[in-house]
Amino acid sequence: MFGITLIVLLLILSAVIAYMGDVMGRYLGKRRVMILGMRPRRASRFITILAGITITLITIGVLLLASREARIALLGLEKLQREKKTLEEDIGKLRELAAIIEDTASTQPVVFNAKQPLLTMIIPAGLTEEEVTQRIFKGIEQIRNMLIQENLRIAKEYNIKLDYNAVEERKVLAPSGDFNRVVGLLNGSKQGKVLLIYSRLNNFLGDDLIAGFQVYDNKLVFQKNEVITSKEIDTNISRDEVLDELANLLEDVRRKAIKRGMIPNPTGGGLGVDLPLGVLFDKCNEILSKRGFATVEVVTAGDIWTLGPLKFTIEVK
Repeated sequence: MFGITLIVLLLILSAVIAYMGDVMGRYLGKRRVMILGMRPRRASRFITILAGITITLITIGVLLLASREARIALLGLEKLQREKKTLEEDIGKLRELAAIIEDTASTQPVVFNAKQPLLTMIIPAGLTEEEVTQRIFKGIEQIRNMLIQENLRIAKEYNIKLDYNAVEERKVLAPSGDFNRVVGLLNGSKQGKVLLIYSRLNNFLGDDLIAGFQVYDNKLVFQKNEVITSKEIDTNISRDEVLDELANLLEDVRRKAIKRGMIPNPTGGGLGVDLPLGVLFDKCNEILSKRGFATVEVVTAGDIWTLGPLKFTIEVK
């Protein structure tokens, strides 16, 4: 009822304003009155236009005062759109969480854990959409082969019978929205990128795998001959303590590399920071041969990029 009353009131008010504008315009025209230096005919048109503007302003003002919905529609639309986008993202996360919770109810062994990195690949700059798509499909095919091999391995380990033909039909699936978004990011990029493909949800024995994508800049992390970290080690401590100091030094290298932006390669054994025991023992002997304190530096053996590998040498001074 209130809405009908408001519409009737606005119609009456608009009619009155229009009528008054018309009367005033005719009066000024007949009297040949000039407004703001305009001739009578133009002054009459100006009054008519002014009346129309006044009608619009009054209509908007009355709507804003009388209707909360109108205020939201006219003044808060952008905010509503932002809130809608945030809500849609939250709903997507909740659905993903619900799927993960549902997955955990499976009685089959897990092949790949949720969020587990599966493959990283470098996408050079300047590739066309078709070239990017082909590279991603090639990476997905590699992951599908990994999926098949892991299914067979785990089935053998747990003594579970699997239909080999059914395992061969397992697929790596990617939501079309995610796939198109990644292709759009990589298509014609002016800078090389690193594409990480991971398992979006827990993947159980015999199931298809749901893949997710993450894109990183392929940037220079360390320059050649750069000292990543260094430490002074007392040469009077025991051999075991020196080995512990070296282990802590390598852990510091790992932390700094990740902080700089390096990505562990799932197919390449992490960052490559671990050293053979023989090398560590040799460095331990070199440190113990010094007097007082030895300065141990970890120095890059070449330029190091986002995907690595992290090649370095250990220098004892």
